[in-house]
Amino acid sequence: MTKILQIVSFVNLKKSVMPYKGFCVDCGDEKWIINSKGRCAKCQKLKNNGEGSNKLFRTHQKKRVNKIYNSTQKRLKNDKKDALINKDEELYEYIFETKTNVCEECGASLPGKFRDIEGNVIARWQYSHILSKGAYPQLRHNKENINRLCFECHQKWEFGKREEMNIYEKNLKVTSHLLKNLKR
Repeated sequence: MTKILQIVSFVNLKKSVMPYKGFCVDCGDEKWIINSKGRCAKCQKLKNNGEGSNKLFRTHQKKRVNKIYNSTQKRLKNDKKDALINKDEELYEYIFETKTNVCEECGASLPGKFRDIEGNVIARWQYSHILSKGAYPQLRHNKENINRLCFECHQKWEFGKREEMNIYEKNLKVTSHLLKNLKR
């Protein structure tokens, strides 16, 4: 009797896998993996049911492909965002090197270093777009479209009364010049 139990136990151990949390090889979802093939219960059921379940299995596979496609699209979107940030930093560095370290509006001192020890741009707020990046994305990296302002003056330019600022008249001329060139 013990010999039979040992044989049965040996057979059961060989075929079964202790369920564990992981990513299914078929659907790509994080689920309980129930077999040595790395499938979740749903995928294994679809696979085992033969011809009648092929349509269901293909639908399940399409979901997996879509999930992979969407994650790739997200990664491409992040790559584009990183490229945009790098272009921003190139522009900011050019402005930092060519303009003085004082606010163009009130004359307050601005940071004298462009990057910190870790390589990050210090005080991005000091680079103010005359025509906003959202309204005019094609002018985002135009050197003429940037003022170097202290935090308070930048806030005033973005959300306050621009007309009351000293740089308003100068910025109006720059704006008309930029818009004229934009139409060409």
